[in-house]
Amino acid sequence: MLKADISKYFYSIRHEPLREMIYKLIEDDGVRWLVDMIIDSTPDPGIPIGNQTSQLFALLYLNGMDHFIKEKLGIKYYGRYMDDFYLIHEDKAYLKECLVQIKALLDPLGLKLNSKTQIFPLRHGIDFLGFRTFMTDGGKVVRKIRRDSKKNARRKLKKFHRLVQQGKVIMETVQQSYQSWRGHAQHGNSYHLINRMDRLYNELFNNTKGVKPNASINIEPERRSQG
Repeated sequence: MLKADISKYFYSIRHEPLREMIYKLIEDDGVRWLVDMIIDSTPDPGIPIGNQTSQLFALLYLNGMDHFIKEKLGIKYYGRYMDDFYLIHEDKAYLKECLVQIKALLDPLGLKLNSKTQIFPLRHGIDFLGFRTFMTDGGKVVRKIRRDSKKNARRKLKKFHRLVQQGKVIMETVQQSYQSWRGHAQHGNSYHLINRMDRLYNELFNNTKGVKPNASINIEPERRSQG
């Protein structure tokens, strides 16, 4: 497996290549004007951090690389989200050659891979999109929430508890945040983890002053495997 990450991605995106990519898709002069205003609202290189448009721009900027890896390099098992991507192939030497060609492709775009980029055996597993995914000796794919993500989720709940007690945060905000994390966790093998987090949530907030009676989380059986 080749696991790669681009260094300072959003800050490195060049305006002109991005503009050319968008212009190929959009012909309306008014929309192009608006796109120019958004792109040029920050110094070149770089696009505005946090804008919804920046999420789309960041996906589009590496669209050419996606096609190159799939169609030219012939990599069957490839995935990318923003600047984080991986390639899986049975030949380590070929992955090394792929790495050389990908670097050459990124250079005109002003992008460089960071020091975390490496090639390693698939059995070691991969950190991707908040999960640690690996294959068992029997060939089963297991996807677990990363350890630091678990700690951060518990820490966040306890911090929310303090803020609710101080009247600085309303329970609706807490519920929305926790349900968002819970929805993410359900995409992995996280049955036991979700149950433990549900119990912690209910212990923290069921007896908190000012919490609505329906604030508790109902622990529902998950169809996903144990985690």
